[in-house]
Amino acid sequence: MKTEPEAAPIVVAVDNSRAAATAAQAAVRLARGLTAPLVFVYVRRGPSSALGEPYYQRRLDAEMTAGAAP
Repeated sequence: MKTEPEAAPIVVAVDNSRAAATAAQAAVRLARGLTAPLVFVYVRRGPSSALGEPYYQRRLDAEMTAGAAP
């Protein structure tokens, strides 16, 4: 799909929730209808740092992997 050069991007924040999936579908339809670029931003709550650095880093890596999954 070719986008309009002056079209502002549609930005949608997503996470692993059903609400985010619905928002993503609506954003795709809107961007397609407007021939606008579409930007997805993955958001998440940060892991607790209470258990120390190694645990925090493992959780952070796992969350980043989950965010990159299709």
